[in-house]
Amino acid sequence: SENVNAENISTNPENIDSNFQDILRVEGVNCKGFGILPKFVMLDPDLTIESKTIYSYFCSFAGNGTTAFPKRDTILFNLRINKDTYYKHLKLLTEQGYLKITQERTEASTFTHNIFTLVSNPKKFKEATPTNEEEKEIYSKICFSGLKSTGYGMIPKAVMLDTRLDIKAKGLYAYLCSFTGAGDAAFPEKSNILYQLSISHNTYNKYLKQLVSLNYILVKQRNKGRFDVNDYYLLDNPD
Repeated sequence: SENVNAENISTNPENIDSNFQDILRVEGVNCKGFGILPKFVMLDPDLTIESKTIYSYFCSFAGNGTTAFPKRDTILFNLRINKDTYYKHLKLLTEQGYLKITQERTEASTFTHNIFTLVSNPKKFKEATPTNEEEKEIYSKICFSGLKSTGYGMIPKAVMLDTRLDIKAKGLYAYLCSFTGAGDAAFPEKSNILYQLSISHNTYNKYLKQLVSLNYILVKQRNKGRFDVNDYYLLDNPD
């Protein structure tokens, strides 16, 4: 391939081979696609970090709407887990209402495949959403309904497919991604992260270090008055 300037791109039909199509390529961490990851799911303390990672993995495939689902062995390989771990934490997602699994059958009742549906309005979300209206605001608003209404971020598929990362490192990355939909966001308190992901201080440090070492996250220290604070960057171009 060669680099060309925009003005040099051929638009003459006589110079275009109809057997070939132009390609739009995305650089960096989104090169394999991405999906929308609701923050509400990442903050739910009833889910394990493994179940949140599995949910994030599914979300990373859902950016195109209905899509071909990866085989189970592919999921186990990508997430570096065994079959028992997968089904244990998958069951938690269905019990908490975030995932619905239905079986597709032929007219002869022969099983063909499963359909995995990410539920946009699970029961526990409806129960957690206040129903009483507060005072009317002066300005009208436009907003998402369902899980996305509490915030969301983009989860890159490339991260979910990277077998150098442990499942808990992917879960921590996904958790942080869920805060980034609005651009800059206040970094959550570490105590909240540990509680919402059900992990220890040492586990947090271990997998944050793994993400930093593989260049998925950059931590920069800056001085704010008498205190040093850290800024965390989810990098577009990891190693």
